[in-house]
Amino acid sequence: MMPPKKRPRLEDATVSPCALSVARLLVRSSKLTTLRTLHLACCDDVTATGLASVGALTSLQSLDMTGVQSITDEGLENIIPLTRLQKLNLYACCVTDGGLASIGQLKQVQELDVGSSGKITDEGIASIAALAELR
Repeated sequence: MMPPKKRPRLEDATVSPCALSVARLLVRSSKLTTLRTLHLACCDDVTATGLASVGALTSLQSLDMTGVQSITDEGLENIIPLTRLQKLNLYACCVTDGGLASIGQLKQVQELDVGSSGKITDEGIASIAALAELR
């Protein structure tokens, strides 16, 4: 009997908004334990439930959600378990001070882009000021 074939380990994934239902992908993606980079830029059907699946991707080091208008502060709470996350791009998302409070718990974040959100105050900036690794 032949030994079972090893499955390739997916480490980087880019999802085009038109490719498939992002929600369906995210539910399945929680099994991708070796995934290090996930690009969901402009995928407007990312929900808080979908971000809960992303939160299960414990090897994730880089998450790009540029322009995802459906992201909520409650959804961002679901990525707090990503203790290896170093790069987070939320440019042009609807992030507020509440979302920054969740991001402030991601102690390994080195790069963070929350530009063009328009809903961040000094209180929100104070939430991320303690991120020692932030450049």
